[in-house]
Amino acid sequence: RNTDAARLLGGAQTEQVLTWTDKDMGKCKAKLDARRDTVSGSSLVEYKSTSKIVPAAFAFQCLQMGYDLQLGWYSHGIEAVLGKWPANVFLIAQESKPPYDVVVYTVPNAITLPAYERAAEIGKRYRAHETAGFLPGVADQMITLELPTFGGGVKELDMEGVEDAS
Repeated sequence: RNTDAARLLGGAQTEQVLTWTDKDMGKCKAKLDARRDTVSGSSLVEYKSTSKIVPAAFAFQCLQMGYDLQLGWYSHGIEAVLGKWPANVFLIAQESKPPYDVVVYTVPNAITLPAYERAAEIGKRYRAHETAGFLPGVADQMITLELPTFGGGVKELDMEGVEDAS
């Protein structure tokens, strides 16, 4: 029932795969949820389901899940294949539980351009490591696990009423 989402998806090309070759990263690929072309240019439309529909919580989820990097990468893919950065980028968020509310977010270039730069840096590092035959992991030696502290440390468990099983 969200008229903005319906308008954006109506007549859009969906599940479109773009491929291109980058001089530093080699073969590249993007699978767009939807792309809509008009006289003013292409619009990228991505869909995400979420349990965090309110704007502040969804924005935090976007950073955690790397949606900004994805939108930057996909925008660059459109530019690489069609010759022009998308005129508009939209992110449709839908609640994963009833009442299945929908919010359409516009994503400005102030987010997608720097996000693409970060995504490209990741891609370049990956290709360099792949060429060298070595993909680094988190650590090359054993590390000691340290649990985070929240406010004054970790609380002791309340064992009152629990029988000793030994």
